[in-house]
Amino acid sequence: MRKLALLAMAALLLAAALFVGPASAGNPHVATATLAYATDNAVTPAVAIPKAATHLAVYVPTIESSTVYLQVSGDGGTTYADYRSTPNGTNMILTGPAAGTGGYTFDVPGGIGAFTHLKVKCGTGQTADRAFKLFMW
Repeated sequence: MRKLALLAMAALLLAAALFVGPASAGNPHVATATLAYATDNAVTPAVAIPKAATHLAVYVPTIESSTVYLQVSGDGGTTYADYRSTPNGTNMILTGPAAGTGGYTFDVPGGIGAFTHLKVKCGTGQTADRAFKLFMW
């Protein structure tokens, strides 16, 4: 009887394992936001954030030295505001890396689950189109 119960439990566990989907962290949603050539500060077109996404990492390609940060919308892409976080628990910090020439990835602290759309913004103009990769999971 005990062997039969163990066999039944093993069968249930196996059946449950077959219906579990892959871990979302291993399968991020990847989007590209292209900043068109601009001689002044510019933002990319809006990118929709998948409903299940709560985390974001941004790949910054080679750029002319500039700050890079995000603008987010919580109303379906109508209104945008600069994304700020509180990494030290006190100050609202404009979320993004210090000015640089790109070739790196930065994680966005605080999560993005409450927002529907985002844009990438450069603090200084660029002399060519720049394609930023957005990893959301």
